[in-house]
Amino acid sequence: MKLKRRGLAIGLFLFILAICIGAILFLYHYKSGMSTVQVAVIAFVMIVIWSLAEGFLMKTLVDTSVYYCPDCHERIKPSAVEYFLTMRTVNQAYLKCPKCQKRRWCKR
Repeated sequence: MKLKRRGLAIGLFLFILAICIGAILFLYHYKSGMSTVQVAVIAFVMIVIWSLAEGFLMKTLVDTSVYYCPDCHERIKPSAVEYFLTMRTVNQAYLKCPKCQKRRWCKR
């Protein structure tokens, strides 16, 4: 539970930071007429911060997600790639069960 809260807090903080940097960049560029290179550097920094936020949030979700097969009730913990590429809803994911080898909508 601590891992989930900490990861979500860090991810949300980084999202807010990236949005603030973007707003400041827009306002400062609009008022002062910054050069294109300065705008590009600040935009790159904002993209890096945004990517870090995405990483923290995705890692937190992958680490805390456990699904159960509706047929055999096997516990399924998807890998990060599988979690990222699978179809999901809030409480379900379309996963392949390692025990019965069937693809089903598995509940959390």
